[in-house]
Amino acid sequence: MSTQSRLKACMKNGRMTVADLALWFDRSYPTVRNWVQFGTAPHGPRNEKFLAELELLEKLIRKREGVPVPFEVNHFDRPAYIEKLRHEQNSRLPRFDTAR
Repeated sequence: MSTQSRLKACMKNGRMTVADLALWFDRSYPTVRNWVQFGTAPHGPRNEKFLAELELLEKLIRKREGVPVPFEVNHFDRPAYIEKLRHEQNSRLPRFDTAR
């Protein structure tokens, strides 16, 4: 399954938008839009971090832990909801910015 199709599946099954994914991956909206629309993805170490974050998001969607985003969360509250969810899951992500 391609990265693009995995992102689209997260959007559909997680009731997420490109803006939500941008917050989840802590990347700019245009960057994430390119991932979704054109299938581009980061390379090298950034790709490893991206894949780890994508795998965690897919796992949360499968387990229904915080995603899909509840219908009650309006578009004003979505950024805070996504950031809170990411912050809660941060310990489950591998660290890529460790001191050398």
